[in-house]
Amino acid sequence: MPEPPWTVRGGVGYVHPEFVNIPANDPTGARNGARVPGVPMWSGNVALEHRLPLEQLGLAGDLVSVGEVQFVGGHRAADIANTFDLRAYTVANARIGWHRDNYKIYAFGRNLFDETIELAGAAYTPTVLTVTPGRRPRR
Repeated sequence: MPEPPWTVRGGVGYVHPEFVNIPANDPTGARNGARVPGVPMWSGNVALEHRLPLEQLGLAGDLVSVGEVQFVGGHRAADIANTFDLRAYTVANARIGWHRDNYKIYAFGRNLFDETIELAGAAYTPTVLTVTPGRRPRR
């Protein structure tokens, strides 16, 4: 039976990590029950794949294209002291390529709409907060 031309896939993740067994006067600012920095509460993805058999054109393999959206939501602590939260984000990715048996050749684009992703943060003072941005796509 041939593979269906369209495939939808997705996933959702939920985590609630927290610090435990932290000494009361820990100098790092960590405390029991605080959130682990950089770890999103919610994350997920959804993708749509199209597979076009090339045998109709006298060629071997399939032309495969994929569009994907990834999201990170909920609270993500910026630093170990949970001083502030990093922004949620959504990115779109795409891939097109040729597949045959165990061979794949493809081109892809990540973060197609140039979303700024905050990776980590630090609080130097109560009013001076910094964020480390993710690497931006090349133009």
